[in-house]
Parts: sequence; C-alpha cells; structure tokens
Amino acid sequence: MPSDLPETSGFQGDICFRNIVEERDRLNSLICLRMPSTDIYARCNLTRSGQPYIRFDVVIKVPKAKLEELRRLPANHDQTDNQLLGSLAGKVITVLYPESDAAFAVGCERYYPENSIPTEVKDRPEGTKIDDLTFWSI
Repeated sequence: MPSDLPETSGFQGDICFRNIVEERDRLNSLICLRMPSTDIYARCNLTRSGQPYIRFDVVIKVPKAKLEELRRLPANHDQTDNQLLGSLAGKVITVLYPESDAAFAVGCERYYPENSIPTEVKDRPEGTKIDDLTFWSI
C-alpha cells in the first residue's frame, strides 16, 4: 500500500495500516465484551412428582424478547418472571425424561445477573435447543 503519510511521521504506509487494523480489532473486541446480552439465564430444577430422587438441574437461556412477549399476555399479568421461566422450562422434560405420563414440579430462579453468562455453561458447547429455549444439564 503506498504511503500518504509524510516521512516525518515515522510510519511506513503498511505499518500504519496494520496498526489501524489492529486497533480497530482491539476496539471491536472490547465493544463485543461490553454489549448487553439479549438473553436471560435462569437456574431450574425439575423434580418428578412423588419421586424426589428423580431430579434434574438445568440452566436455561431464553431471549429477552420471548420473556417480554410472555409478560404482555393478559393471562400472565400476575405471573412473576420465575413463574414464566418455569412454564418455558417445562419443555425440557420432554428431552430429559420422555415418559408421557410423568408429572414434574418445575421451579426456576433468575439466579444469574443480567448480561452475564453463567459460569456453569460459559465454556461449554451450545446447549440443547427447544424452540426459543436453550438448556444445559448441570
């Protein structure tokens, strides 16, 4: 790349260009680290009714938009976020315990700070997806 910079700048054109690219990439990586997450994480437990030894602990990930959509439904006006997340987490049973007559109690808690990925799943591959929900067994 030809240099448009005067000789007194101390930079050759390609070095200057490389420095700009490196700086841009560094700033982009910083920006990516600070971008708010568009997902909500919750910790849930699913316990088979009448059989407390059959229990699953999972982390679920739901898009914030899905939770907002559920909040706006008139039928959910008196539901807490934890209850709404629990209703979504009920889908997990169909994968973890695919027995049609099994009944489970589901409890979820927004245990994790918003905009952070839980340490339990941070370095793991993407979890199992069911519609808008992703989950990991922990």
